[in-house]
Amino acid sequence: MGGIGWVNGGISVPNGCYRDKSFCEWEPTPHAAAMQSPAAAASALLSLAILCALAPPSAADAGGPTPAPAPTRPVVRTSVAAPPSAAAAAAELPTPAPVHQAATAPAAASPALAASSAAAELPAPAPSSTLAPTERAASSTTAASRYTLRPSVMLGLGQWIVFGGGNVAAQVKTGRMVFEYSHGQALHYNRLPQSLTDAERDADIELECPWTTGGGAGVQITPNLHVLIEVKAHHYLVRDTVGDKLEYTTFTIGPGIFYDYYVTRRLYLQPSLRWWPTIASTLDEDHKLTAKDGSEYTHARHDLVPFVNVSLGWTFDGR
Repeated sequence: MGGIGWVNGGISVPNGCYRDKSFCEWEPTPHAAAMQSPAAAASALLSLAILCALAPPSAADAGGPTPAPAPTRPVVRTSVAAPPSAAAAAAELPTPAPVHQAATAPAAASPALAASSAAAELPAPAPSSTLAPTERAASSTTAASRYTLRPSVMLGLGQWIVFGGGNVAAQVKTGRMVFEYSHGQALHYNRLPQSLTDAERDADIELECPWTTGGGAGVQITPNLHVLIEVKAHHYLVRDTVGDKLEYTTFTIGPGIFYDYYVTRRLYLQPSLRWWPTIASTLDEDHKLTAKDGSEYTHARHDLVPFVNVSLGWTFDGR
């Protein structure tokens, strides 16, 4: 603040003294230092007092509202803040995203978080090629469960319905293997003329099979389709028109194909086609029978080629 000085032989005061009494504080200036006489100093002080008295009062002194402070510019700090503490840095770390959002999660803020994110993005385990031996064995067992043990019993519908006799059979499927045994009896082939040869029909003989038995073994192509090689023995009884009869047994071996059609979980139908060529026979070539016209008839062994049938089955272990 400037001091009090002489102006044209008078006193100069700060301009602020006319606006605010707070500025009316005397401060010697180089001009005031030149004042030597007490009378001149007293005259200067009196003049200063008169000027301060004539100055208008300030708002604070008049009891009025204090004027709002002038707006100030924001302070821009250029100093570099100190690094945060480890606890504060840990508190500000972002929460790791869920595994299914790992692709869109922000970058990890620390090596530990980066490692956890990388672990979450690892690919799923490889298929069975990398499974443990016990797991691979369990998977193989599940895949082969369709070929589990399936014992069954069957009735040959052709023997019961068409030929007026009977037939029962037992079948076992285990793994890929199939085993079967069947037994039939009292089959009357004359009930189906198409099952006789032309010579047998012309001679009007009666052909009966008192019993037929045998079994076979084979493999499953699918759980429902299988093939067998069967070995059978068939006993025949032949009667002519005058009451003479002839008995003999044939032995056959041949293939058969079978399909299991399941009606319910355990009940199924099994159509089959067999080819049973005769490989041996006990027939006497010197036998003589009489035909229906009275002529002499020589009977040839009867062959079951082919033999078509449908069986009704029941399995004791559901598929």
